[in-house]
Amino acid sequence: CVQLDANQTPDAVNYLYFCHNAENLVTVGQRVQTGDALAVMGNTGNAALADPPFAHCHFEVRATATGTGLDPTAYTGHPNAVGTYGQAPGSTYKPFSGEAVAVTVYASTALSAGDVALLGAWAAEHGVGSTSKDGAVVIGPLSAGDQISLQAYAAGLSLQCRADTGPATATVTGGPLNVRTRPGTSYPSITQVQAGEVYEVADQADGWYCLLLGDGCGWCSGDYLEV
Repeated sequence: CVQLDANQTPDAVNYLYFCHNAENLVTVGQRVQTGDALAVMGNTGNAALADPPFAHCHFEVRATATGTGLDPTAYTGHPNAVGTYGQAPGSTYKPFSGEAVAVTVYASTALSAGDVALLGAWAAEHGVGSTSKDGAVVIGPLSAGDQISLQAYAAGLSLQCRADTGPATATVTGGPLNVRTRPGTSYPSITQVQAGEVYEVADQADGWYCLLLGDGCGWCSGDYLEV
């Protein structure tokens, strides 16, 4: 149960309820803000009587701590009606590979701390590791079945998944090629790379690529690279 600050909303709602959690991530009396991870959804309490049980969040809004539930539409972004919203779990998802592969969970912007915590908890529950990387989270390697499960879970958080293919690489197609401090021929050269050499790509801008050189990095023109 989360009590909203006074005058935080323009309606009668003062309390938000998140029920049937597998695990609570906050404690009584703790102040929270938008984006904080509150809990891991589950099927505890009378939800465990469902056959089969299904992990979910039973969400309610109330005017008083013990009052009756009010219409939660303004807080969920969904109609206040029975139905399936978004993708039905497992209905359209396919594994990225029959082999175990890592999966990157991402969004159009960097993931919030709350989403990172929830994905970490999902990974721990499934006995695999998770790593924050470039505003996303890489989980796994995952079996084909867990790849499907993660896609369904991520969809519930309005996030997307892709197979993690590892860092991009660039092959030098012409050389010796100058490596510069910044993207552009006006910047000084710090070293050279040779045709046929392969490097990991750390960044790109304006047709230039930043290559990891082992003891640092530098920029090369994409005109002489195959990425």
